[in-house]
Amino acid sequence: MIKKYLNICFLVLVVMFLLSSNLYLYTEEIQAEQYRASEYDRASEYIVGSPDIVDITVWGHADLSKTVVVAPDGLISFPLIGEIHAAGLTTSQIEDKIRACLAKDYIVDPKVAVTIIEYKSKRFFMFGEVRRVGSFPLEKDITLLRAVTIAGGFTEFAAPSKVRLLRKKGRSGYITIRVNIHNIVKEKRGQGDILLKTDDIIIIPESIL
Repeated sequence: MIKKYLNICFLVLVVMFLLSSNLYLYTEEIQAEQYRASEYDRASEYIVGSPDIVDITVWGHADLSKTVVVAPDGLISFPLIGEIHAAGLTTSQIEDKIRACLAKDYIVDPKVAVTIIEYKSKRFFMFGEVRRVGSFPLEKDITLLRAVTIAGGFTEFAAPSKVRLLRKKGRSGYITIRVNIHNIVKEKRGQGDILLKTDDIIIIPESIL
């Protein structure tokens, strides 16, 4: 009873926040199958932000390799070249930026690798009939099914066939995607699964039976 009350409170707070931001939740509503065939579901490389933690390796130069936190202003500090703006870039773009700076004055043909150690800047939200509700870090390539697992799985009261995924659509509002989890599980290798994006809200309703 207490858990159900807390779930309702969480959901109300999220809705109030979205409405206070002049966003309208139900500007468009479509089926998951229609969504996956549309322009909305294009996978994209993870965009680094604050306070993500990244590991930078320069092959053959252990003294230059280090783990750094992306500062609130989007900068990271790196030996020899000082501060670099990393927020808003992919790891590949950061690699290119560091490589160009090192090659300019310090190292001939440097080999640079940037990997994310901790994903902290992007979040998704789970509400309703899952074991753990709230916000979770959005790592690279997290799908809807994996998100349910991260949240501890469904409760015995969940209605997996009536899941709602709320996703930002431009600046005008949200698109609501109706998802039947049973259909995704039945598909070969989970091909019907949906990749999550920043600030996605997943709502697992209670079964009426």
